Amino acid sequence: MKSSHRHRGAIASLLLALAPVASFAAKGAPSLESKVREFHLENGLTILVVENHDSPTIGLATCFRVGGAEERPGVNGVTHILEHMLFKGTTEVGTKDWAAEKPHFDRVEELTLEAKREKAKGIAADTTRIRELLDERAKEEAAANEFVVDNELMGIYNEVGAVNLNAFTSYDVTAYILALPSNRLDLWMHLESERLRRPILRQFYTEIENIIEERRLVVDADPEGSLDERFLAAAYDAHWYGYPIIGYPSDLRTVTRTETEEWFARYYSPNQVTLAIVGDVDPENVRALAEKSFGDLPRQDPPEPLETFDLPKAGERRIEVEYDAEARLRMGWHKQNAPSPDDAALRIVSQLLAGGPSSRLVKSLVEDKQIAASVQTDHEFPGARWPNLFSILALPRAPHDTKQLEAALWEELERLKQEPVPDRELQKAKNQIKAGFVRDMESNFGLAVALAVAQAGFQDWRVMLEAQRAIDAVTPQDVRRVARETFKKNRTIVATLVKPAVEADPAREEAGARVLLRMKKALGSAESLGAIRSLETTSEVAITTPAGSMTAQSKTLYALPDRMASEMTVFGQKMTTVARSDGAWRTQQGGVVDVAGDDAAELRADFEREMFLLATPDGTARSIVEGFLDDKTASRMDVRGPSGRAFAVTLEPKSGLPESATYEGKNPMSGAPARFVETYSDWRVVGGVRRPHRILTSIDGAPFADATMTSVQINVPIDDSVFEKPAP
Repeated sequence: MKSSHRHRGAIASLLLALAPVASFAAKGAPSLESKVREFHLENGLTILVVENHDSPTIGLATCFRVGGAEERPGVNGVTHILEHMLFKGTTEVGTKDWAAEKPHFDRVEELTLEAKREKAKGIAADTTRIRELLDERAKEEAAANEFVVDNELMGIYNEVGAVNLNAFTSYDVTAYILALPSNRLDLWMHLESERLRRPILRQFYTEIENIIEERRLVVDADPEGSLDERFLAAAYDAHWYGYPIIGYPSDLRTVTRTETEEWFARYYSPNQVTLAIVGDVDPENVRALAEKSFGDLPRQDPPEPLETFDLPKAGERRIEVEYDAEARLRMGWHKQNAPSPDDAALRIVSQLLAGGPSSRLVKSLVEDKQIAASVQTDHEFPGARWPNLFSILALPRAPHDTKQLEAALWEELERLKQEPVPDRELQKAKNQIKAGFVRDMESNFGLAVALAVAQAGFQDWRVMLEAQRAIDAVTPQDVRRVARETFKKNRTIVATLVKPAVEADPAREEAGARVLLRMKKALGSAESLGAIRSLETTSEVAITTPAGSMTAQSKTLYALPDRMASEMTVFGQKMTTVARSDGAWRTQQGGVVDVAGDDAAELRADFEREMFLLATPDGTARSIVEGFLDDKTASRMDVRGPSGRAFAVTLEPKSGLPESATYEGKNPMSGAPARFVETYSDWRVVGGVRRPHRILTSIDGAPFADATMTSVQINVPIDDSVFEKPAP
């Protein structure tokens, strides 16, 4: 199970998903509306069934009409917490002995609430008492864990052949989804009803720590996540679309299991639930099983509807978000959500602007002018149940910046406002929307998820059919009208990702200069270092991955001041990577792929580290270097290169040679943020300069690469064709 939270509303991506299926009637097949059987139990639970005997499988979705937008201050993130916690089991699942576990389970919460009451005393709080309570809680948690069976619910599903087992929380709904063999329907009904009837939120505070780590990965350690969180906070003053689904750290650290159970009681009653079952089933049998499994669950009064909305916006809003990554630009404009006909017209606008390689922004900004490395649009960001935003996310392509990119975006938006869309282009956009959703809905699983999400969000899955009719009705005049009404500069929210401003500490800069001078003297004479113009290395590399070990051959050419070319051969397959100040690309199996954004920045950062460790005048003069005065860390430097990427260098105490370099990057196996450490050894003199001939690289403390230099040459002749981009 991969739990996820999404800025984009789940309804947003599925609202039109079934509309194309209705067109099957023209080919002699039954319409979607005639195929969906809809049942409602007396307690309000909704069941949607589509019978399809093409394969002995069923797609299943349990969807709750509650999302992050319905939360309140103090429990921000609670809906996403519950998404995690409903996998923890019941009084029967997830425990070896509930009767033995329960006293420790209850005591954990008693201690938590007592500690919270003590903290509430403010400056009068007894911090020693709080620490004692939390220490006792840790012991009770350990005692309770002796009876816990981790991941038993997921294990049961996996044992009976579940696939696509997952869950997600959006601003609009929460859903639990999977596909099973059709003969396991009764098991699914039983397990789903039990986690509504007797859920046990065990290991609650341990799971909170996991969620805080998840937040670090998807927000704090992710440039786009950081940008979007602050963008939405600027875009919304009152509505909870402006708060993060995953929660703020302060709320996550203080929300209690009791508050979460209260949230469950309010929002997770059967009249808030939609079950969708698509596949090899008999609808009447499904109804009977649902009545047996869910019929005794008590109906609750529906929660108060969300009634807090933003005031109309007046004036442009512009923020800068500091993050050590390549620049990004997020722009947005407030708009009405579906079923407003303007929503359908703006869905067409989104497709016209960025719906594929031939769309306007991609063709103009990415391919022709090469101002942008990438561009995306979203016509209902971040959700669909309430008024939302039309948004554009774009990355500038070096050497262009976000100001130039924003100006180019406005040119295209003004064109849309002034020139009618040709009929052929409009029809193409409509066809692409329909074709995309047809592809997404070809499986029982996809159909079940779409039905459940639409029903839970809008209380009538037929909104998807209405959405199709709305798309078909959009005219060129509608596109021009909504573009004029929406894309106004004095109604724009703009968020730009910028590199952190560096304010160096003068004392640490002085210490850094002394440490750097020591490193330079250890590497070679000032004359030798100053004479470096190029460097060529070849090496044998042993790589360790979770899948096993492999060997590679590497050749790299560095040409000062700003060019780098590397060639890596693995299993006879060769990949060449080139980075220059005006761009970067990779060549593999005859194809050329541009490298942009953070990937290009990492290449430039690699180049900067190499030039700094050579102690060349250009490599050190353009870097900000800080050292430490403390005796234990006097041989360490924190360095920020010209690109803004930071790394740390530690020197050997005796020789003054670089011992290791530490920096942040992406794990090449998973793409997740990771900490890299390079350790240098086997120093030899080449061209009057000392160079390491062995480099060990670890990722998050685990060995990854062992590179042994077979050749190092300084000031080799340079063939400039190496740095020329080959024709596509």
